[in-house]
Amino acid sequence: MKPNRKCILEKEEMENITASEIAGFGVGTFLLCATIAAPKVDAFISSAQKSLCFGTVNSI
Repeated sequence: MKPNRKCILEKEEMENITASEIAGFGVGTFLLCATIAAPKVDAFISSAQKSLCFGTVNSI
């Protein structure tokens, strides 16, 4: 059975990855991690603010 020409072309295209594509994958990975971590970071900041502001009086 002869290999499909389209499969051969797709394989050749994936061999040469550019620096721009690597940077794009890096940015995408960073954004995905930031999206997943956002609720935990938000909860941490919220709890830190509550513990710091508890018992203080605003003098405005």
